[in-house]
Amino acid sequence: MKAIVLAAGYGTRMHPLSQHLPKPLMPVVGQPLLWHIITKLAGSKAAAVGVNCHHMAALVQEYAPAADFGVPVVLSHEPVILGSGGGIGGFRDFLAGEDYFVVHNGDMLSSIDIDAAHDAYRRRMPLCAMVLHDAPGFNNVCIDQSGCIIDLRDTIKPNNVARRLAYSGICFLRSDMLRYIPAGASDLVLILIGIIKKGMGKIETIIEDQCEWCDVGNPASYWRVHREILIGRKPLIERSCIPQTAFYTGKKTHVGSGANFSGFVSIGDNCTLGRNCRLENCVVWSGSSIEQAASFKNAIIGPGWSVQPRKAV
Repeated sequence: MKAIVLAAGYGTRMHPLSQHLPKPLMPVVGQPLLWHIITKLAGSKAAAVGVNCHHMAALVQEYAPAADFGVPVVLSHEPVILGSGGGIGGFRDFLAGEDYFVVHNGDMLSSIDIDAAHDAYRRRMPLCAMVLHDAPGFNNVCIDQSGCIIDLRDTIKPNNVARRLAYSGICFLRSDMLRYIPAGASDLVLILIGIIKKGMGKIETIIEDQCEWCDVGNPASYWRVHREILIGRKPLIERSCIPQTAFYTGKKTHVGSGANFSGFVSIGDNCTLGRNCRLENCVVWSGSSIEQAASFKNAIIGPGWSVQPRKAV
């Protein structure tokens, strides 16, 4: 099985953090978001992974070849963003000869067992199977009694809705799905809606009733995913990457005497924390320097800057 990670975007929702790094490279407990996603796919029968990129693409292009993911990684740079459909379509050569493949959004983390979902998909092999879960506020996928998807984003408004669930950001597609993706930019959801309306193929579900999931799309949710991992102990990343305490400190980081941490704190590599500084519920990016006796609460801190997400609670 080959995998595609949709990681191209403008960085708009993640502003102002995206002024400093593209979202795929933003650190989550010591490793880039993209690293967590690709290593999860690599451990779940993915033989190779394709990643599209746009915002600050040069940084992604520099990082990916040097990282050790355990599987080959192929990049697709989109000078003009192609959307979720066009992004997949850009990997036609990469997917040549494949019967099916898996797609993983590049801005979410979850405990979803991709191996189990893969096995469930192989039992039926529909044109598309979307992995769904219950997430109030995100439940805009409608399914019928048979488990088929009959609406997305409340577009068709059918009468036979049995359940409303949320798209996890993971789906399996038969490779003949590429026939429905036009050249250029397109939206996968709109393509799937067209298939549903015209009855051109089954869009089925793989339901994960028990899973942890977090969108990592804006500064508040980026800050929150650290809280969920470090305090909530939620397996949104591999358990081996979760420290035993709510405090993570990277390599070659110096912490001055009297420094005080509370709540959760994640500190990257090559940081310097001055004496008697205080950090509560903070994410500190690699290369940052914090002055002695400085105090930060509910903040994301980088070299020479800090941000307090509005909805950090």
